[in-house]
Amino acid sequence: MVRADGVDDFVKSRDAYNKLHEWLDAKQLKDTSVSIGPRGSYFARRGQDWISHGLPKDLMAKLDRHKNEFTPIHVALGIHGAWILLWSDGDVAWNLRNFYPSLASGPALTGGVGQVTFAALNPYEDDGYFIMGDDGCSLNADLSSFEERIYTRW
Repeated sequence: MVRADGVDDFVKSRDAYNKLHEWLDAKQLKDTSVSIGPRGSYFARRGQDWISHGLPKDLMAKLDRHKNEFTPIHVALGIHGAWILLWSDGDVAWNLRNFYPSLASGPALTGGVGQVTFAALNPYEDDGYFIMGDDGCSLNADLSSFEERIYTRW
């Protein structure tokens, strides 16, 4: 059930996800990355092609500014417009908007643990994240309080 004041957002999200579904070709899912964010936002990459919807303006500006130089490999979408962007040359860009303080103050995004190969931000709770490096090491925030909330809803 969708509230009357949320119908427009629901329709936009539904249409955006339909566009993503059509763009993804099940026969060509090799070298594909899909990130789903809050409020119907997403970023999907297949090879060097990518599609997105509802991304924060500063992230879109960065993607547009460098689209002829580098390929975005992966995007993590988080709470209140926070994001992490992994480029094909190994560079990492981010705007955590002060919602992931342990990640911002740690070595994960600044090269202290090797090249970042995967990132995920919890889009529902501050400071929840998972970072994977090329050496197989990972860093993550304690998500136990989030897990407890999920289980108590059921």
